[in-house]
Amino acid sequence: MPAPAGPAGCGLERGAARGAATPAPCPESWNALNPATLRAARVTAVRAVLTDARGTPVPLGLGSGELVLQGPAVAGQRCTYVPGEAGRSGTLKAGDTEPLPLPAALDTGTWERDANAGLTLKARDASGALVLTGSAVFPTAGGSVNVGHLNGPLRRADSPRRWLYADGDCALTLWPLGPWLLVQDNQKCGGLNVTFAGLYRHVR
Repeated sequence: MPAPAGPAGCGLERGAARGAATPAPCPESWNALNPATLRAARVTAVRAVLTDARGTPVPLGLGSGELVLQGPAVAGQRCTYVPGEAGRSGTLKAGDTEPLPLPAALDTGTWERDANAGLTLKARDASGALVLTGSAVFPTAGGSVNVGHLNGPLRRADSPRRWLYADGDCALTLWPLGPWLLVQDNQKCGGLNVTFAGLYRHVR
């Protein structure tokens, strides 16, 4: 999976006459949004209606209590995504959700993106410093497997929402988002086409 490109803001934001922001189509995937603007949220409406670029309701709506990823609010709406369910995305009224609290620290343990990438966070010493280990693979058409490995300390960036890993040419940025961990890398953390980029879920 390629690293998110990180365009500014949200797909909803579009200049209109006299500088007003009007709804514009949301990107098809959350990874087209700037990670700094994403939030994890819980649906509070009994039945929340997602709409597509034409304003037509998406067949699969959202129920109270479901967890979603969202872009910033623009004109009373947010680009909204259910991770892992491509057909459940669109715009949602901003008042239909509430943000999940930002975690005070990264959860240690195992995080998985899919069958091809996993991470483990563990405390290095009594100070609570974190060490990141992980592996990712890319199966090639010829039957071989390109691999990448991580093993080194994490440090908090200038934002409490952002953590950094660097080892040689490899660099990762980690963004905790509710039950998920969003990871970007610089495509230099393993063999050809190996990437750790994507959305991870804490599994143990």
